[in-house]
Amino acid sequence: MTFPGTATAISSPRGFAADLLAGDPRLDEVVLMLSEVATNAVMHTATGQGGTFLVTISSGHHGEPLRVEVHDDGADTQPQVNQSGADETHGRGVAIVEALAYRWGCEPCTHGTKVWFEAACPGGVVTQS
Repeated sequence: MTFPGTATAISSPRGFAADLLAGDPRLDEVVLMLSEVATNAVMHTATGQGGTFLVTISSGHHGEPLRVEVHDDGADTQPQVNQSGADETHGRGVAIVEALAYRWGCEPCTHGTKVWFEAACPGGVVTQS
């Protein structure tokens, strides 16, 4: 689903995930990580020129992790884990994703950046193919 690259749009991807994953035990983790990645997308997308970001959620089946991708159309920036101080009000998003995700990463795209993360199956069992 595509969302406008504005600060007021951050709640929309959370609602999208909550509707799609209702009843999934990973819902809270996924919504938190999605909120952090979507916030970064808004910060880096071309908001002044009608920028958008795309959220894709691929439901994990049969031992596969659930995958979430956020593709922004802003500058090609790679997310980094910051060492934010206790008094700082931002800069913890990637650290949260790194702590909660089964695995995560980012890929430069022709227009912007795609950040993805995976949430392990309930019970932490993941089948590798």
